[in-house]
This record gives sequence, C-alpha cells and structure tokens, in this order.
Amino acid sequence: MEIRSISLYELRIPFLFNITHTLKSRGRSYSIVVVIETTDGTFHYGEGAPREYVIDEPKTKVQEAFRKISAQINSDMIDTLDGIKIISDTLSDSYGVPSLSCAIEIALLDIYSLSNNTPIYDLLSNSNIEHELSPYTGVISTEDSSRFMDLIQLVKKIKLPHIKIKVGHSEDVNNVRTARELLGENVDIRIDANRAWSYDQAIKKLEKFYPYKVSAVEEPLLAGETKNLTQLAEEINIPVILDESAYNMEQTRYYADHISSAKLIFNQKISKSGGPLRASAIFKYAQSHDIPCILGCNVGESAILSATGRSYAQAHPLRHLEGSYAPYFMEADIGAHPMTFTTGGRSDRITTTGLGVHISKKNMQGFSKRIDTIVK
Repeated sequence: MEIRSISLYELRIPFLFNITHTLKSRGRSYSIVVVIETTDGTFHYGEGAPREYVIDEPKTKVQEAFRKISAQINSDMIDTLDGIKIISDTLSDSYGVPSLSCAIEIALLDIYSLSNNTPIYDLLSNSNIEHELSPYTGVISTEDSSRFMDLIQLVKKIKLPHIKIKVGHSEDVNNVRTARELLGENVDIRIDANRAWSYDQAIKKLEKFYPYKVSAVEEPLLAGETKNLTQLAEEINIPVILDESAYNMEQTRYYADHISSAKLIFNQKISKSGGPLRASAIFKYAQSHDIPCILGCNVGESAILSATGRSYAQAHPLRHLEGSYAPYFMEADIGAHPMTFTTGGRSDRITTTGLGVHISKKNMQGFSKRIDTIVK
C-alpha cells in the first residue's frame, strides 16, 4: 500500500470542567494528530500528546521533525514492524519528539494491521493466551470540594473498583479520607502527587495517608529531587509509581536496578514512550523483572489514543487501566463512537484489525487545525 500524503494537525477539544493537578490546569485538550492518506483513498490516524513537564517538545521542533521524517517515509520502510520501529526510534531518540513518534507509529500500525489482516494487539503481544482485562480506574483531579464529591458519587454509582486521587494540595488528606469513608474498604485507592513534595515533605505527608489504606503513590518528589526516589521507596510503606520519571528504556532499566520490584510500578503512557511498539518493549523488560505496569493516559486523549490503549491492554497484562474518559468530561470526541467503559470499569475488547474506531470528519474539522502536509 503506497502513501499519498501525510498531514499534521493540532487537536483541541473543550472540557466540561477544568482538570487540575500540581503541574498543570487544563480547560481543553491538546494533542497532535497525524493523518496518512494511502493511494487506495483510505485515511489512517494517529495521535500523540506533547506535555512540556515531561519532555520539552516545542511546536517548531515537532513540525521540523515531521517534515524531515515524512519526506523520508516510503512503502519499503513500513512493510515490516522493524521498519516502523526504526521510524519511531529516530523520532524519539534522535529528534526528541516522542509524541510525534507515537502519532506516526499508530497511523502506520493501522496501515500494517489492515494490510496483514492482523489485529494491533496481536502485533504487540508475545503470547497467544488471552488474559482478563483489568477494570478501568476512575481518576479524580480537582481541588474543588463540590466537584470532588460529585466525582466520588459517580465512582460509587458506576461501581469502579479502583480510583486514583490527585494530591499535593491543602485538601488532599481530607479528600482521601472522604473517598475511603464513602467508597468502603474494598475499593483500591492510589494517590498521585505529580511531583508535589520534597523528600522530607513526602515522608511526613505520606504518614497522613496510610490510615486510609492507599495502595501506592505516584511521582511523589519534585522534579529536582527525583535522585532521591530510590531512597524514598525504601523508606515508605507503599510502592512508588513512576510516570514522568520513567518514559524510556534507559530510565526503566535504572529504576528496575535500584528499586525493589515489590516497591515499584511503572505507569506507561503510550505517547511519552514514543508509541505502542516502544512502550511494549518497556513492558516486556519490566515484566522480566517482575515489575507491574499500569496503562496511564494523558488528560484529553481522543478516541485514537483510547483505542490504541485498549489494544495495548489486550496485548499486555496490566495492573490498572486509565483512559477512555472522553464521554465523562469532554464536550465531544473525534471518534464517531467514543471509547468508554461500563459499570465496574468493564470494557469491550477490540476485535477488528486496524485502529478499531471510526473518525468523525465533522468533529475532526471542527476541533483541529492543519499544521502541515507532505505529499508523496
């Protein structure tokens, strides 16, 4: 299948309410979307989510990398998974734009999956054994007490067995206490500090959360103190979840070597890793060291990344799943049928080849802006 053109878009979809944590407050989504048109007239979509507090990916840098790599891509390069991985590695490691790498990789995997009649989850998996999907987690990210109560009641109504509460603000202990009182002892509660505390603050603050049986803490230390993560993991009573601190293989290896597997969990976000193929390699390394992984998500992911995450979850046994939240807090989605989950956090498997979602051209036009197109 030959490529006719590759286009780059910015996607911004308003939220129904602001999403806030210690590193960022957002009232609308921000993603980049790559659209590849092939000579048979079909369109193939990919998405990435640049986040400056994880990796600095300025728009000019993304656009320059897009023009260079798009001019080089040809059918021979995308006929194999190894060829697609080379493109992703170049964008992530040489150009330093993993979100663009992710967007292009997803679109190319859609083409490859359809051309070879093989589902994406089978392309990522090294096992023929189908595992049960973990239920989706409810993520609560607000400092507003009224909004917090509304979200806890929603979690209770749809009977989610796992929640993650953003902490690092003045009401965080009260929020966790309230959640435990209202949800009972059987709901797993983990907390995410988004790099809010110094080492000493983390030690003292976590003592206040232990009575409410939190299962883990995500990114507790300030960006300038991540060198102390290994020591903190030894000192505290619960595992440390690493997100911003571990998005590539080098970081994964370092923490796997320096933190006990009983005290370490990796939160995998497909975009920050540079795409599902690169994320899969990290998962397999972690699995070989008995370190569990979570599927994370970036705030405001559209149906493209949500569907990719679902295929990824089908290919890898993950402890928790995050994502598929668009129907709960976004005004719209570019998916004709947005990805979501039902009571208990249960979700439908993707059973088709390709991405597994249809894109609404009307919504794509309404919420996106074309940045560049390379005609082959």
